[in-house]
Amino acid sequence: MNLSENLVNMTSLLSPQEKNCDSTDAQSQTKPSSPIIPICTIAYSDAYLSCTTLMDECMRTHLVRRDEDDDDALLEMARKGYEITASVISHNLGHYSAWSYRRECIYDMIRLGNGEPLGERDLISLSRRYIGLERDFIRSNGGSNPKNYQLWAHRRSLLEEIYGETLGHGADGATVEETGWDRTYNYEEEMSYVENVLVGEDAKNYHAWAHRQWVVRRYMVADEMQKYTKKELDFSEKMIRLDCRNNSAWNQRWFTYRFCQMEMSKNDDCVEVMDDNIVSFLRSEADFSFTIITLDAYNESPWLYVTEVVLEHVRLLTHHKIQNNLRSSLIDDIVNRIDILEEVDYLSRDNSSENQSVASIHKLTAKIELLEAKGDISSIRKAIQITENLASKHDRIRSKYWYHRYNQLKDRIEETEVVS
Repeated sequence: MNLSENLVNMTSLLSPQEKNCDSTDAQSQTKPSSPIIPICTIAYSDAYLSCTTLMDECMRTHLVRRDEDDDDALLEMARKGYEITASVISHNLGHYSAWSYRRECIYDMIRLGNGEPLGERDLISLSRRYIGLERDFIRSNGGSNPKNYQLWAHRRSLLEEIYGETLGHGADGATVEETGWDRTYNYEEEMSYVENVLVGEDAKNYHAWAHRQWVVRRYMVADEMQKYTKKELDFSEKMIRLDCRNNSAWNQRWFTYRFCQMEMSKNDDCVEVMDDNIVSFLRSEADFSFTIITLDAYNESPWLYVTEVVLEHVRLLTHHKIQNNLRSSLIDDIVNRIDILEEVDYLSRDNSSENQSVASIHKLTAKIELLEAKGDISSIRKAIQITENLASKHDRIRSKYWYHRYNQLKDRIEETEVVS
């Protein structure tokens, strides 16, 4: 029996009077005779309840004023909402509705221009003012809880909405550059705030790292790519040296390299520079990675990073049809550096066979990927031998995986022999 049939059967049980009663009578009949007493209530402070109640009323009135198309009344409600949300947020930093409504009030105040007709230049100036005020507001309220995602979403939403909409037009001929609003200003402001959080409070704050990547995507431009890339690489190196196991910092370094490489590849002039410096950059990154490896060989991050950087360079060189011997020499250089790493030097603090095996897994995994990327039959056979050693000796817990890689490499040899 479906839901409709159930409803029909239930209706048939009603008397004629009950069927014809209006909604008001039905509602009055269902109302409890005594007020509902909750089992457990949240102990909100009276001040917080007063603020939220006032904000709810303000939000409802704000919607009415917007429908009435009364700009003066709407501006008044936006100003009130802006003040009330500050009180609510000061009591509860995670109040989503307060943050969302606060942004709506800011957009209305900018759009209405404080009740006076404004040109594009005035709108830009007003937008800069509110963004500055919100940055100060977040700094003063977010210090105790920098992992609250509302703080970061608010910053990002404001910049996306105001910069993308209000500042994206040139109604009276004004441009972003002419009014002093530029990418550098926002880039430096946002990066400074993120750095203070990561260095001074929590070096692994996910929201801070995610916001930093958003800033890079939003404000980096091709003609300044090399300058900002160096800044990001320097910052990630600083964070890695503070804690070489900070995987967020390694991820940021990889993101910076990968994103900047893709952006630069869109510009023909940048591609020429990139090709000229590709070998020196690879070797400098290898130097950095191996330096960190000597500090902590059990950390998988530097092994993965140096491997992926090499493989990405190989793909890049292939894409630009640069000679095969250069690709091979780059891989050989890194493989040789792995081979000459004497594990005893950086395992002297703990020479147990278990720890040596952990370090060997990272080292041998890197060699397999690099030898496979080289692509010649001799290198692939070396990689096959390493997979056998990992499956039978160093990493038996993942033996099925290594035998799977063994079969893949065997197939690769057969394909190579057929082509040759």
